[in-house]
Amino acid sequence: MRRIRRTVVAALVADAAAAAALALGVRRANRRRPPVAGARPLPADTTTVVTDDGARLAVTVEGDGPDDVVLVHGWVGDRALWDDVAATLVADGHRVIRYDLRGHGRSTTGRGGLGLDRLVGDLDAVLAGVGGQPTVLVGHSIGGLTVLRRAADPQGHPLAGVVAVGSAVPDPNLGPWSLRLTEFGARSPFVEWVVARPRAGLRVMDPFEGRTKDPAHLAAQRASFLATPARVRGGMLGAIQEDLRPALRRCAVPVAVLVGSSDHFAVPHRARDLAEACPGATFVELEGVGHNVPYEAPGAVAAAVGAMLGAPTRSV
Repeated sequence: MRRIRRTVVAALVADAAAAAALALGVRRANRRRPPVAGARPLPADTTTVVTDDGARLAVTVEGDGPDDVVLVHGWVGDRALWDDVAATLVADGHRVIRYDLRGHGRSTTGRGGLGLDRLVGDLDAVLAGVGGQPTVLVGHSIGGLTVLRRAADPQGHPLAGVVAVGSAVPDPNLGPWSLRLTEFGARSPFVEWVVARPRAGLRVMDPFEGRTKDPAHLAAQRASFLATPARVRGGMLGAIQEDLRPALRRCAVPVAVLVGSSDHFAVPHRARDLAEACPGATFVELEGVGHNVPYEAPGAVAAAVGAMLGAPTRSV
């Protein structure tokens, strides 16, 4: 987070005329830019779920087991984040549903905004469109907050459990001005220009990984960042600031919270605070792992799902 904030500050102090010229250059370059090196092919769409505000959510359904596992990725990601987790879960006999958040991957934005309420509504649309039962919801980062919010008020969706990965309570040091600064950086043509440079872009992605910096993971994170429209990158950040702890005290389904010890975004002590708000929740800290737990420790995620369903899990 500190590295990203430093990048944002650099954008703010840039000369205004130079920034305007740079923005024009970025727009022109984007019109002719080839696919970003490192981008991974997304799974073929199985179906499309249309929400009540017109968003078209790209959904993949894999496997034909007796229970469903729904995987919800986080900010500036896509459903390819779950490739290794999904492969393990399907091999273990589960039916796996994953989708691109609105405005991410192959999903459109719709008319209803980008807040947490809307993300929960999108999850409901997916559950109603392709879901079965019993269901385990698994979410990463903002996706983790989305599934926890649904778990606090299931609204007729029978849940076997919820796994939140790389999610935490809000950072108390991120006040309104800090949030605006971060949103500005997420939208900034300057920041986008930096991320679009191969070497610089991978360095900006460094905080997403833990001790082991896998170039393939960093390249995939960079590619999905660039593929997410600037207004979506900035507009969705406010969802991170919702404190779910009061609502989670009435959560009546099993909950597991997984976090990496080297996570710079959902830092472990704030992730533990999130777990402690859920009655009887399990908290697991993964040594040396960073924010992108599904990339770095897919076996741990699959094992948490298996524990919810009382099923053995193969290692990845």
